Amino acid sequence: MKIWHLSKLKEQLHLDEPMTQASLPYFIANVSIVALVAGLPNFGYNDPDMFEMGVAFLHWTFQAIIAAVGIRLCFRANGSSKGSAFFERINALGFVLLIRFSIIASVCLLLLFFTSLGRALLYPVRENVYPVLLVVSIFYWWRLISHIRSIGDAKEV
Repeated sequence: MKIWHLSKLKEQLHLDEPMTQASLPYFIANVSIVALVAGLPNFGYNDPDMFEMGVAFLHWTFQAIIAAVGIRLCFRANGSSKGSAFFERINALGFVLLIRFSIIASVCLLLLFFTSLGRALLYPVRENVYPVLLVVSIFYWWRLISHIRSIGDAKEV
């Protein structure tokens, strides 16, 4: 399982090596991350604020739309129904990019929270972080689509 070296993983995916067994750890890791994120506690925040619940619901609706569009564009970048190993490619590349984006986004958000500008922008309302997360999500899917497209383009040459 290649966690950080994306070029080696792309080379392996491009060569169409048998990835069915090799993609299982990526799939398990992706499902585990989703299960962990879905089960995160609310960290003691129990105030049933209807506005906050509405904003959170709207945010997750946008995230679901972004993910659905991203998966569809990845499928098209892979060659649609003529493409090969879509499941293996999206799972493997998606997991590696998720690890990279998690680290980079965590560092950026920590820097944003510990600067006076970041505290001024994000402190008054917790929902102000949602637009940042939407931009990170769009950038994630854009990178994943470009990586899948690069494998498909290299395969056609």
